[in-house]
Amino acid sequence: MADPVYSLGVEFVSGSFTNLTSLCLQGQVERQLATLFEPPREGHAMFTLVNEDGRFSPQNSASPFYPNLVPGKALKFEATHSGSTYALFKGRVTNFSVNPMRGDRTTLLEAGDGMNKLVNTFITTSLYVATNARSLFTTLMSESLVGSYSVDADIADAIPFAWFNDQQVTRALEQITGFGNYALYEDGAGTLRLRSRYWQQGASSVATYSSTETGSGFDRLELGLSQDSVHNRIKISGQPRKQRSAVGTVAWLEETISIPASSGIGFFLDFVDTDDPNTRTPAIDVITPVKSVDWFMNALSGGGGTDRTATGSLQFTLFGASAVCSLFNGFGATAYLTRFVVRGNSVQEQPALSAEFASSSSQNFYGRREFVLDNDFLSLQSYISGYAEYLLSQRKEPRQDVRFGLRNEFPDVLAREVGNIVSVVESLSAVNSQWQITALTHEISLGSGLEHAVMFTVRQHPDEGWLVLDHATRGLLDTGKLGF
Repeated sequence: MADPVYSLGVEFVSGSFTNLTSLCLQGQVERQLATLFEPPREGHAMFTLVNEDGRFSPQNSASPFYPNLVPGKALKFEATHSGSTYALFKGRVTNFSVNPMRGDRTTLLEAGDGMNKLVNTFITTSLYVATNARSLFTTLMSESLVGSYSVDADIADAIPFAWFNDQQVTRALEQITGFGNYALYEDGAGTLRLRSRYWQQGASSVATYSSTETGSGFDRLELGLSQDSVHNRIKISGQPRKQRSAVGTVAWLEETISIPASSGIGFFLDFVDTDDPNTRTPAIDVITPVKSVDWFMNALSGGGGTDRTATGSLQFTLFGASAVCSLFNGFGATAYLTRFVVRGNSVQEQPALSAEFASSSSQNFYGRREFVLDNDFLSLQSYISGYAEYLLSQRKEPRQDVRFGLRNEFPDVLAREVGNIVSVVESLSAVNSQWQITALTHEISLGSGLEHAVMFTVRQHPDEGWLVLDHATRGLLDTGKLGF
């Protein structure tokens, strides 16, 4: 069977990808699945390019790519085999490393996928009430200007109160993932995908890999069984909130501020609990401050002199736990802002909830090994309790650590993606079960003869036997588990 054809393209000029495949000696691509136990992190790629003439040296003004050899350029890496195209990586250039020494004049081109941008993006949003987790993820992606994303339709959990106040987007994604025991990854085509906790339940294996002639052969298999995967005391905590029944003052200015003639000022105000001003809290049904009721401008800083409020104007931008206020003084002399308050309904903290489950038999054998989840989106005791009990049932015993490698197994090394279910068979280690791919690393050598190796990290994929409504076999009570 013919070898695949690879394509490495960089968008040095907007709208056009320059094909660098003929100058590429080798490449590496890696990415992984984010779960409750593995926080979101960026996928990464590296390519070694021939640089004998200095064309990939960023300071070389004679380069045909000058001055576009800078980080931030879009990059994509694909392979075509037997008429099918496989997306292996899509992202943006993060670094150029030039080796000018004779005999090895190369440039190492590094790139990060879409998660790289989200690591450095912070977001402030409105307050969302009784919002489906799927909708919150969609809103977060839209606010973060993520171009391609997908979320499973069967995510039906509702988050009572949610907001992000100057929050790193990857941290926000970690909160959403942890709330529902979801899974998150970015595929080779650059689409960020949020998967439900029932994702791949009941799915069939897409391929079988074996050290025998019965299936595609792996060239490397690593197995381990470590107590590091054991968690025999699970504690989950949440922060319920309740909307205050009456409107109150949620923010105000303590000081008098001067506003120059025919000029404006701007400031942020963070909201506080009406009944406990020392506690920051979001607010709902916030009223845009009313002229001559909530704010006043005067000719004198002490509040005396001519009332200048009528000559002022306000722009008010509301977020979940803060507001941006911009005031303009339309009078021809300095005016003083002598009062400014914001009214609304505080969303007040209630006593924190938590649930704790432990396995004494596991602790006696492995020692006490704890896992603690503190997530502000969690607010129902029944949900928290079920969540903790489920995690204990899954983590009180060691989980096998398995990695296996494929080399030049086409199209498998191109087609396998994070989340795929595969069967692995090896007689000496007695491995003969289904596994889910949680991480992968491509190593491609294009210099002298093609060699494409992929190392897969997998976790055992037991069929949980969830109850699935309207399913022919899984829709029957007492035949499986409800989960949480």
